[in-house]
Amino acid sequence: MKEPIPFEEVEYKKSNFLIGAKYKSSLLENKILAVSLTKVRKDESGQLISTVTASELKKYMKKTNGSFYDQLYSCADNLTNRQIVMEDRENHKFMILNIVQTALYDNGKFTIKYNSDLEKYLYGLQQNFTKLSLPVMMSFKSVYSFRLYELLKSKAYYPRDKKKAENLFRITFSLSELKLDLGAVNSSYDRVQRVLKGSSPDYDKAVEAAKEKTFARWGDFKDRVIDVAVKEINSMPEACMNVSYELGKSGRGGKVYEVSFIVKLTSGMAELVESEVVIAPAVTADMGVVEQIDNLLENEDMRVKDIKAIAVAAENDFERVKNAYEIYQKQKVKAANFTGWMIAAIKNGYKDSRKYLGNGFHDFEQNEYDFNQLELQLLSN
Repeated sequence: MKEPIPFEEVEYKKSNFLIGAKYKSSLLENKILAVSLTKVRKDESGQLISTVTASELKKYMKKTNGSFYDQLYSCADNLTNRQIVMEDRENHKFMILNIVQTALYDNGKFTIKYNSDLEKYLYGLQQNFTKLSLPVMMSFKSVYSFRLYELLKSKAYYPRDKKKAENLFRITFSLSELKLDLGAVNSSYDRVQRVLKGSSPDYDKAVEAAKEKTFARWGDFKDRVIDVAVKEINSMPEACMNVSYELGKSGRGGKVYEVSFIVKLTSGMAELVESEVVIAPAVTADMGVVEQIDNLLENEDMRVKDIKAIAVAAENDFERVKNAYEIYQKQKVKAANFTGWMIAAIKNGYKDSRKYLGNGFHDFEQNEYDFNQLELQLLSN
């Protein structure tokens, strides 16, 4: 008989599609699913199931007090009743479903029967997955640390067509998307699901539609979610990751609209898997392109640093700037902040003359930003 792998060396594969699912969950649920993923198999009928003993779970999670039965019952109830949203924006795909079909606890064994629609995301994974260490995932004390670590690790890798450089990655989320990803906003409500079903969901609207929001104020979200998660990840040498972050701000009051995580892998190389990460090129404004843009926008009130910011957003592709400006000129209502509108139009690929004024840059104060900081933001994915 094959010797079992020591717990300290146990790893499991988790689909990046599943990691990117938007749902609210507890730390216990995430840990139970992590253990379960190390034991997924097909039964005689082809059903995907996973069985783990209560003693194993207690050992892995270092639980020595309290009624574990009651905790498992609550966890099973949540797992079987919660919908999740999985999304692949790049390929215009989404799926809304329950991950667990049934959860059974009997004779000291906890068995999960998974939704058959998830088979390709749970069993026999060959691509688009992230390899995670079970001991590392079991060590997290915050659900936000657990989820953020999964998200960052799934994106901190070198694409097959990119030359390996230093293990440093910039990974950017809009603030609303991050809240949904980490479960600080409950996406299970029908109104939220309707917003998320589109091919290009508006995360701001999804957050607004949610009834249940944890740490809705930015200061609370920063202190109780992001800072807690970053601190815990950085305090675990075995996580092999060091994380810091920068904020994208807009408007006179400096409202936060995105968070860029700077991830340094401290040991080993990232897995060469197909994922959604875009490694940002080192873009600076080409002065020849800046001059072209200056001539194009001669009727607009522009500063040199504003024009440079637009050039960087377009990666020095004058045609992208020209196309965006042509769309702007067709609009009946003009943006209060022209520079911010142009940056959003270029980054988001506006293609027609619809009024793109509710785009996250609308309140961006043209004369209040620091160009160096903005350039860093524009080098994110």
